[in-house]
Amino acid sequence: MAPTHFSFRKLRRKFRQGGIRTAFFDATETIYRRILYPYIFYILSETNRIRILDAKDLERRADCTVDLDLENHDSVYEFTLGNIFSYTGLVVTDDFEIITQSVGSTQFSEKFTIESLSHQDFTRSAITPLFLNLYTKKLSGKKISKNVCPLIPRYNNYYHWMIGTVPKIRYVGKYQEKTGKSVTFLLPKDPPSWIGQTLSLLGCPSDRFLVSQAPIYKPDRTVVPPHPFPGQEGDYKWIRRRIFENLDTRSSRKSNKRVYISRENAIGRRVVNEENLMDMLSNYGFEKYRLEDRMVSENIQLFSNADMIVAPHGAGLTDILFCNDCTVVELFGSRENNAYELLCQDLGLDYVSLKCESVSTDILADIDCIEQVLIDKSQNV
Repeated sequence: MAPTHFSFRKLRRKFRQGGIRTAFFDATETIYRRILYPYIFYILSETNRIRILDAKDLERRADCTVDLDLENHDSVYEFTLGNIFSYTGLVVTDDFEIITQSVGSTQFSEKFTIESLSHQDFTRSAITPLFLNLYTKKLSGKKISKNVCPLIPRYNNYYHWMIGTVPKIRYVGKYQEKTGKSVTFLLPKDPPSWIGQTLSLLGCPSDRFLVSQAPIYKPDRTVVPPHPFPGQEGDYKWIRRRIFENLDTRSSRKSNKRVYISRENAIGRRVVNEENLMDMLSNYGFEKYRLEDRMVSENIQLFSNADMIVAPHGAGLTDILFCNDCTVVELFGSRENNAYELLCQDLGLDYVSLKCESVSTDILADIDCIEQVLIDKSQNV
């Protein structure tokens, strides 16, 4: 299918959900980030307009380095001349040196840095023009008399929050234990409700968090922990333990053990034959859930009780973090991603990936194939 068809399909849905201005803005930002900005980044790097601090540079430039002694994680670095861009969580020194650890792990540092810089250019505090005037312009931001760590997901969705952001709370907690220094976390502006709900379930005191109001912050000290993506088993166990310790199950309703996660209200990866799929799944005891209509605590309990989950690829699968003994059947269309397969491997969950026919950005579920998987799994129990 032609790429233009993909774009128009998404544009139509974004127009219906957010209006023409939002749809046009998102489409333009996507083209800039995926197609144009990698070339801009290459030119700026080759001409030394962009300077990136690697691991050795961080050791040299940081005012304090704290080893965490946690699995294979890198150190926490502390800077007195750090600038936090509150839209992306990107940290830049006063000398315009980019601290890539603030937005990406070593494995993905260049990719995530390019994404963050391009995202930043579509805000009130565009960053690329500053690199083009490197020696004539200084960053100005809101000064704050605290030690601050940005807690801002790379993308505004639940997966990047839970897997790529929340573990930083664990790392900073270890940093505080070792140094005795208190740290305030900077949250994104207008945070989605699931951010506040998650922090409450983790037992984090509200006075440790600051919601962004300014585009750039200049704290007394900027604390940069390792970037957790793509995630490690120790982080997942920490999240599970903290949340299950604080989860109130007294008022919870008994949930079904066989769960189908619907994306019928999503921009992409909807199952176009979902009604027919549910006719089949209901014969095997499945119920359909739209997770965005529910509280985070309800979804966690739903997943923790499930023994089988069927879902199209999407952020709704993030809560397999809380599954105990479960089979996860993930449906793909034109684009495949192994994020949840890797998560299942780390958690010891049974996982099945099914490639289905794509209908532009959506999925035509192979109902016969899915049913055969259910039969095979039931016979193996």
